[in-house]
Amino acid sequence: MSVRSTPSLLDRLLAPSTALMARLRFGQKALLIGASFTLTCAVLTAVVVVRGNAEVAAAQLQRSATGGLGHLHHAMLDMQMHEQLVVRAAAKDKVADGAVAAAAQEAQEALEAAERWQGQALPEAPMKATSPPPRPRGPRPPASTRMPPRPPPPTRPRSTRSSC
Repeated sequence: MSVRSTPSLLDRLLAPSTALMARLRFGQKALLIGASFTLTCAVLTAVVVVRGNAEVAAAQLQRSATGGLGHLHHAMLDMQMHEQLVVRAAAKDKVADGAVAAAAQEAQEALEAAERWQGQALPEAPMKATSPPPRPRGPRPPASTRMPPRPPPPTRPRSTRSSC
């Protein structure tokens, strides 16, 4: 009495390759195994190269951001200098003739340089003009129209428990 087992799913799936390997000679089997290994390595290499190129492109984009940050840093410093000169002039302090206008021009040039960098590095994401309108210079509004000061935060009572 012979015990006959039913072939498993894996046996059925591998039946064509088993039949092929049974018909091939040793040299042909080695060639087929080598070709399949080489094909697998080529596919994995392509995946690694594509991902590597994407990471390099992302790193280059991040590196190019330092140029934009430099322009924005210079613009911020120039705007601070302009604001300082305006405050000094408002306080009747001695300010060189044309210094306020020159500082404003330098700040504007730095902002334009940042916009040019942004247009070159990120052409698909144009910079939006979201700067608020300039504040009017002049006397402060009367105290009745200003917001009242915020009350101090409530204090918590201290615990009487000792930490031992």
